[in-house]
Amino acid sequence: MKKKSKLTMEFVTKQILIEENSHGDASYVTLIGDGKGKKPSQGPSTNSDAKKKNMKCHYYKKKGHVKSECRKLKADQAARTVPENKRVEGSKTQTTKIATTTKESVIHLFMAQEATSDLTSRWIIDSGAMSPMTSRKEWLINYSPFRTPISIGLGDDSIIKAVRSGLVRISMTVDRTSRLFELQDVYYIPDMGTNNLLSVTYMVQKGYTVNFGTNICKISKARSIIGRAKNRKGLWVLDGNPVVPDPHVTHVAKASLSIWHKQLGHAMICSVKKLLETSMVTGMKLIDDGTNHADGECIACIKGKTTQNVIPKKSNVENPRRLHRIYSDVCGPFDIEGYSWSQYFVTFVDGFSHYVRVKPIRSKDEASKVLKEWITCSEIETEEKANLLRTDGGGEYMGTEFQEWLRSRGMHHEVTNASTPQENRVAERLNRTILEMMRTMMYESDLPRNLWPFAVQYTQEIMNRLPTQALSENETPYEAFHLKKPLVKHL
Repeated sequence: MKKKSKLTMEFVTKQILIEENSHGDASYVTLIGDGKGKKPSQGPSTNSDAKKKNMKCHYYKKKGHVKSECRKLKADQAARTVPENKRVEGSKTQTTKIATTTKESVIHLFMAQEATSDLTSRWIIDSGAMSPMTSRKEWLINYSPFRTPISIGLGDDSIIKAVRSGLVRISMTVDRTSRLFELQDVYYIPDMGTNNLLSVTYMVQKGYTVNFGTNICKISKARSIIGRAKNRKGLWVLDGNPVVPDPHVTHVAKASLSIWHKQLGHAMICSVKKLLETSMVTGMKLIDDGTNHADGECIACIKGKTTQNVIPKKSNVENPRRLHRIYSDVCGPFDIEGYSWSQYFVTFVDGFSHYVRVKPIRSKDEASKVLKEWITCSEIETEEKANLLRTDGGGEYMGTEFQEWLRSRGMHHEVTNASTPQENRVAERLNRTILEMMRTMMYESDLPRNLWPFAVQYTQEIMNRLPTQALSENETPYEAFHLKKPLVKHL
């Protein structure tokens, strides 16, 4: 052999191929996923040898072999496949394999495999694999089978199948600190032999950083090193041991459908069944203890998920005459103290005519006093008797003195249910209309904000003179209450 002053990858690869072929039937070529190796095929017959002598290689331009058997072609392909900073020099027990399969449904592996190393319990960092892969079923925790096995393409164009995936834990010690590294979605491949591959692509997608040095590969996350791998004759072997789960410890929770329903936040029974039937989750198993129930039979669900009946938009309450029913509410306090130190306003609405009265007040305790004055004046003006008062039960209406005054006049106080403003919709909707009209006029006039009480009182004059759906088309609230048409020239 001609002396070489400097080894090159091309030279080493050629020598490896020559060494393999010189062994004849006794040589073994190591393949990814097959730790046992394969014997090369037997040589062709004598007649075939004679024919080959006249054949010419279209790549190397020499006779004696064809292009598919050209060693020069294989060596050049191998040299182009291995990156410059990952090339291995000197080891003549390594065989470079190139995956050339181009099917979309196949995951391809690229790796230089050491033929004599015992790596059955170690993980090899591989830049060609798309996912972590192992043939050690006993390492998997909470594994789930694939509906359709996933095809894995090897360097010799052969195909092996991944039948399930699961969780694998690896114990690693970094700077005298033990760390537990968990690998999710690890493929279990029965025909993979003794190899266990840790994908660089997988770790990068999970947020890890993989840095390759001369002899040390560091795996880190958030600037914290969690693992290291050492270069062993061109293979990056992870410095860690797999944590084999105890076969006597169950990793699957078994419970009845009713228990799973409760544990999953009282989810719908159909959703719980879907998790079980479609294997959307792991660690879940159903047992039949005779307590399984259908939707609607869970008492907690009935109490916790029951909603109140829809309150109709139109009330069926009848108001046959003026002052038959009066609606009242207090709105405030406001951020800006109004003129005369007003912070609230109280509203009164006649249920029959929808006639409105609004009065700014300093505090809520003034509401009952203003209401008594308005009821007394309205009874005198209309010669009608006030019968019913509807409020939300606020403290301003529940005082002993005010309740005694209502009873003395023969009036009934209707108090709506708590947190149900819909039952006092007339007064609540009036408050919103007044606020919207008041804010709009204040913005348009650019007056000081503390003059809002005047704007509120002005809104009542406008609203009593505008048409409303509660009355006939040709009647305003003012006319329905005072029995005469309103004047608007002063507005």
